[in-house]
Amino acid sequence: MKLITKKNIKKEFLVNLFSELKHANIVYCVLGGYENLPEKTGNDLDIWIKPSDASSFTTILKKTARNQNWKITVPNVSPRLSSYEKKYYLINNQNVLEVIHLDCWSFLHWRGIPFVNEKKIPKFILTHSKNFQYLSPNVQIMISALKDLLYKNKIEEKRKSLIKHDFKLQRKEAALPFIKPIGKNRADYVAECLSERKWEDLEKKVSAIKIKLVFRAIFVNHIKQLYWLLKYWGGIFNLLLIKKYGLFIVFIGPDGAGKTTLAKKILSSEKFSKLYKDKYYFHSRFPFLPALRKVVELFGKNSVETKIKIEEENDYAKELAPLGLLRSMIYPIYYGINALLGYFWLFQKKRIRGGSLIVFDRYFYEYKIQKEFIRCPRILLNILEFFIPRPDVIVFAKDKAENIYLRKKELPLDEIKRQLRECEKIVKKNKKSIIINTGSSINIAAVDLEKKIAQFVR
Repeated sequence: MKLITKKNIKKEFLVNLFSELKHANIVYCVLGGYENLPEKTGNDLDIWIKPSDASSFTTILKKTARNQNWKITVPNVSPRLSSYEKKYYLINNQNVLEVIHLDCWSFLHWRGIPFVNEKKIPKFILTHSKNFQYLSPNVQIMISALKDLLYKNKIEEKRKSLIKHDFKLQRKEAALPFIKPIGKNRADYVAECLSERKWEDLEKKVSAIKIKLVFRAIFVNHIKQLYWLLKYWGGIFNLLLIKKYGLFIVFIGPDGAGKTTLAKKILSSEKFSKLYKDKYYFHSRFPFLPALRKVVELFGKNSVETKIKIEEENDYAKELAPLGLLRSMIYPIYYGINALLGYFWLFQKKRIRGGSLIVFDRYFYEYKIQKEFIRCPRILLNILEFFIPRPDVIVFAKDKAENIYLRKKELPLDEIKRQLRECEKIVKKNKKSIIINTGSSINIAAVDLEKKIAQFVR
């Protein structure tokens, strides 16, 4: 039996999707970035769909994904003007993790105001030799340039480079879908500046283009525009206050088990870069409250508090005997308060456009694992753990104690075995946990971990 490689599994899906769309006479087009299709998709694949076909497109997409074992995740990361306009993350982790990012639109807009007449787009849809539909380069250039101007007040350098010196923009064709949103004179002017590469002249007119867009939205499309604005601001409200999209991962395990290496591999993963816009890495704690050592120093050298031996957050003295009862309680209480502040940070980061991947090395579980805190009452740690933010998934980097000892001889063998037992208790208590064996190859473990973490993407 021929195995499907990680390269052609995407191709197979896209070929079947495009074939089904053609068979159903769905009017759609790929918006740029189609040069390497269907073999490669780049970071994402933008697709415009005729509004009346959007529902059928969604049905075909879901059917094709189901037939080929692709899981669909629909993150709430940006407001749309139609219920069928969505961002789709298609995930397949049968062999190795593969991700396809589809961004589907029917109304291309700026702050809820469409800047393209969607009724004119079908006239400029072309069929590629590889059996998919794409937008005329002339119209595509206008869309990309206007999007840059409206959202960034300038045309990006990468966009300028796409307009090759030997490429002559067909002004009449390029301007037609934009006459209704910004008026004929403005549409012609934008096409002229792009054709003659007058970037600075065009960027000076950004305010005038925005004013014209708003004016015509109010006085030409007033009824539809009111509906679109309600949809847009409803989407903003939903994005900020209701739905969330992000993943909070905690890695645990003795030093030398490979947890830090695995964490960094997940953060640098191309697949997770498609799933999440922003990535964050923390060691042990959130960076809100100052290190306990600095707080103690404020009381002076002779104070009772300075008798507490404070270590740097990621440099616990492994050879020390367990701390006394009071000292073993101060650490988790102080940093537990610090973790409580993480609720507000996580709330905000899981609601940014594109979502966030938050990775912790050790986190609060440090106090249940490390030798120094054996005397801290378990009931105190359990109470604090109940109130602080809970990770979406815990990853236990596991290996034989003897292997860990050979890699990093900082802890006695018996202590490594004890820490492994503590980690086992933590993952048994938490249903959303992954045990990953790092004994053979860290690279193999990282590939396996990608697939397992993908199951928690929602």
